[in-house]
Amino acid sequence: MTVLYELLRFLVGCYFVRSGAAKMGAPNLFWAAIMSYGLTGVREARVLASIIPPLEFFGGLALASNVSPLPSAAILFLLLCIFSVAMIIVLVRKNPPEDCGCGTSPTRVSAGLVVRNTILTLALMPTLILPRPLGDTKNLALSCLVAVLIVTASSLRYRKLIKTR
Repeated sequence: MTVLYELLRFLVGCYFVRSGAAKMGAPNLFWAAIMSYGLTGVREARVLASIIPPLEFFGGLALASNVSPLPSAAILFLLLCIFSVAMIIVLVRKNPPEDCGCGTSPTRVSAGLVVRNTILTLALMPTLILPRPLGDTKNLALSCLVAVLIVTASSLRYRKLIKTR
């Protein structure tokens, strides 16, 4: 079973690396996708468009490489939950955006995407709930580096968004 959990963790991490990478190079497109949901203001959408892709990319990288898998899985779990709630709201309002902002090509918000997020959330569960040895600090330096990379990438993306608007 452990091999299956490790494979699942690796695959989910790779999914988020790909998803985050697709959004990293185009902050304005991702910002527009967030705005199309009609759930945030301009400023909040800029912050989200700045933070989410680096969190996905570096969180997925940390999860796939087994560097601090618990914090990475928790962050990705939270992102999936928030994104799913946003999709459910626009589906209930019957005004789903043409582009969910969740990948490399425009995909209309649908119930299928909510199901996909549910499957990804369930795939994170073993990483979140399986017991871990206490005091495992071998990856502390790498975890700090990941956090610095996320903050740096987010601030650079925010500056780019401010300049283009």
